[in-house]
Amino acid sequence: MNMKKKNDLQLTQKGGQGVVKISDRSLQSLGAALLDKTLFHVLTVVAAGFLAYSNMFNVPFVFDDLQLYDSILVTDLWSSLAREDILNLTFFLNYKLHGFNVVGYHIVNLIIHIINAIFIYLLVIYLSKAQHHLFNKPDSADTGFKRKSAFFIALLFVTHPLQIQAVTLTIQRRTALVTLFYLLTIILYLKWRFLIVERNKNPSPVQNTTNNIYQVKIRPYSLCLFAFISAFIASKIKQTAITLPVIITIIEFMFFSGPPLKRLLRCIPFYLIVITPFKPYAYQVVASSNAYNDVTMEQLTTGQMTAEPFMLDLWQNLFTQFRVIITYIRMLFFPVNLTLIYDYPAYMSFWIPAVYISFSVLSSIFVLGLYLCYRALKDRDIKNKEIHLISFGILWFFINIAPQSSIIPLGNWLILEYRVYLASVGFFVILIATLFKIINAIGSKRAEVIFTALIFTIALIHTAATYNRNTLWQSAVSLFEDNIKKSPVNVQAHYSLGYAYMEAGRNEEAMREFQTIIASYPNHPYAHSNIGYIYETQGMLNEAIREYQTAIKLKPYIAEAHNNIGNIWYKTGKYEEAMKEYKLAINFKPTYAEAHNGIGSIYGMFGHNEEALKEFETALKFKPEDPDIKRNIETLKSITSGQK
Repeated sequence: MNMKKKNDLQLTQKGGQGVVKISDRSLQSLGAALLDKTLFHVLTVVAAGFLAYSNMFNVPFVFDDLQLYDSILVTDLWSSLAREDILNLTFFLNYKLHGFNVVGYHIVNLIIHIINAIFIYLLVIYLSKAQHHLFNKPDSADTGFKRKSAFFIALLFVTHPLQIQAVTLTIQRRTALVTLFYLLTIILYLKWRFLIVERNKNPSPVQNTTNNIYQVKIRPYSLCLFAFISAFIASKIKQTAITLPVIITIIEFMFFSGPPLKRLLRCIPFYLIVITPFKPYAYQVVASSNAYNDVTMEQLTTGQMTAEPFMLDLWQNLFTQFRVIITYIRMLFFPVNLTLIYDYPAYMSFWIPAVYISFSVLSSIFVLGLYLCYRALKDRDIKNKEIHLISFGILWFFINIAPQSSIIPLGNWLILEYRVYLASVGFFVILIATLFKIINAIGSKRAEVIFTALIFTIALIHTAATYNRNTLWQSAVSLFEDNIKKSPVNVQAHYSLGYAYMEAGRNEEAMREFQTIIASYPNHPYAHSNIGYIYETQGMLNEAIREYQTAIKLKPYIAEAHNNIGNIWYKTGKYEEAMKEYKLAINFKPTYAEAHNGIGSIYGMFGHNEEALKEFETALKFKPEDPDIKRNIETLKSITSGQK
C-alpha cells in the first residue's frame, strides 16, 4: 500500500485519473520565485498604494488646498509654459478636464506617488548593479538581495502613513512631483553611467568597413540630455531640488570608479542646471526687527503656533530642527498620533538637554554613515554591500532633510510631515539593508522567511493606518477635530476647526473656537473677521461691523472683511460706502468673485449696465459655478434686451 509522504498535499482529478503531489518545500520554492519576479514586485507595490489610498478620492480641498481656487483661475496654458511653472500647469490641466471635482486631482496625486515608489524600486536595483560593477562581481550575482531589497523599500515607502500629506493634501503635489523628477534624473544618470562603464570595457567604436565610417551611438547622449531636462524640471517645481547635484556626486564617488576629476566633471552640469535658475526661498518671513510681532516667548516655547508669521534666527531655527529631525525619525519608526498641525516648541538655546542630546544622536548617525562608506569603499568587497547601502541611505536622509530642516527659517511652520517625503527614501534604504545584514549574519533560511513575513506585516499595518488617516480627512471638520485632540493648544488648529465649522453652517461651534483663540491671542485678525461673519449671519450687524473693523485695524489687507462690510452697507442702502469696501477687497484680492459681483450689483442698480455686465462676467470667471452670479447675468441681459 502506498503511504502519503509527510507534508505532501494530494490533489485527485475527477474520475481518479491521476494524483498530483505538491510538497511544502515546493510551495516555499514557488513563494521564493514570486519574490524574485519584477512583475510581482511592481504589481504588489501598485496594489498596495491603491489600497492604502483607496478612500482618498472624495477628500475635499482642505487647509492649503483652498489656495487652488485662486491660483488655478489666474493660470492658463501659455502663461504656465512661459513661466516654466510645471506644477500649476498640472493643476490647470486638471481644471480643464473636470473643473474643481476633487476626484481627478487626487487620482493624479496618487499616480505620482505610485510612480515614485516604482522609481525607488528601480533606483535600488540600479544602485545594486553599480555595486557589482564597483566590486568587480557579475551583475547576475545575488539578484535575490537586489530585487527583494528594492521591493521591500518601495513597498514600505508607498504604504507608510507619514506620506499622506504629500499625497492626500492636493497642494502638496509639489512635493511628490519634485520627487518624481528627482528620482527620474538619478535613474537616467545611472543608466548613462552604465553605458559609459560598458563603453570603457570595449572602447573601440563600431566601424563600417565598406565606407570607413565610424558609427556614433546616440543612446548615451540622449540619456544624458534627458537627465539634464529632468533635473531642470525638478528645479522649477520646488527649491528642495537643490540637493540633487549633491546626491548625484555622492553616487558617482560611492558607486563608480575612475579618475576623480573626470568623474567630478560629469556632475558639474547638474550643479549649473539646478542652481542657475534657483531663487532663494521666498517664505514671506518678516524682518528680524519685527520678527515676533505679538507672539510671546511662551507661545513659541510651548508650541502655540499663531497665524502671524514669526521668524527664529538662524541658530534658533537650527536648534529647533535638531529636535524636529529626531521627531521625524520617530514618526518613521512609529507612525502614531500623526496629524496635520503640531504643537511643537521652539528651542532658543543649544544648551537645552533636548537639543544637545538630539544633536549628539544625529551627529553620531551621520559620522557612522561616513565611517561605513569609508569601510565599504576601502575593502571593495561585495560582502559589504549592505553597509555600503546603509551609508548611502544615511547621507541621502540628511542631505534631503537639510533644505527644510536646518538653518533656514520657514516662518511659524516648524514641523510638517511632507518635508520628510523625499528624505524617507534614505530611511527605508537604511532599514531594509540593516535587516538584510542581520539575516546574512545569522545565515538561516528561517530568519529570511521571518524577515519577509515581518516586512509584509509592517506594510499591512502601514496600509491600514494610511487608510484610517484618510478616513479622518473625509471632511475638514473630522480632520481638525482629530487635530485638536492631538494638538490641543495650537492656535492654527483651533482656527482651522472654527473655519471648518463655519463652512459647515455650525456657527455656534465655530464661535466657540474663535473665542478660544481670542482669549489667548486677542490680536488674531482672522478670528475677529470670522466672528464678524457669524454675527452678520445672525443679523447682529453692528457687532459684525465692530469685529470686521477690528480685523482690518490689525491687518488692513483682509479682503473678506472689506467685502463683508461692503455687503452690510449694501443691505442697508449705503451704496457709496459699499462700493468703496468692494474695491478695497478687489485691490487686496483681484480674484475675489463676491466683491466683483457686489460692484456689478451696484452698477446695475444705477443703470450702468455695461459696467455691471463686465463685473458680473469677471466674477463668473473666478467662480464659474456660482448660481447667484449666473442669475445676475441672465437678469441683466434680459433687462438690456427688453430696453432694446
